[in-house]
Amino acid sequence: IFQKPNVDRRYIDVMRFIEAKMILISDKSINDSDIQSVVQNKEKVLIDYESSVTWNGIAWVYEKMRDRHLDLKFFVAKMKNTEDVWAFMESIGNFNRETLGFTPTNAQRVKVRTVNEVIVEEGNLEIFIKGIEANVNGEI
Repeated sequence: IFQKPNVDRRYIDVMRFIEAKMILISDKSINDSDIQSVVQNKEKVLIDYESSVTWNGIAWVYEKMRDRHLDLKFFVAKMKNTEDVWAFMESIGNFNRETLGFTPTNAQRVKVRTVNEVIVEEGNLEIFIKGIEANVNGEI
């Protein structure tokens, strides 16, 4: 089948996401509203800091997939800075920024590796959140 060279990249990416069991969200054109339609029935979700998905959108994905008892086994979110990681942690449980103490709503086990790395295990679901520190110029 011949395809025009200028086929919408976003459409191709979304279709690839829908067809795969694993989803990688790294396209800057995909935002919080787009993820609602592309993350359904996935076993692995990886959200890269290059995407326009915010910590709020990541929290939405996590909550919806957990609430629907989907067979989600692995969830990775790379966020632009530590503040986003902490905001996400606060959205899914009680998180103390000073002590890095975290009590998730339903999770069975939590490991706080460093200030910007957190692993949450909830049944078969493992969530790894890594914050990416910005340098002096604010660049990642």
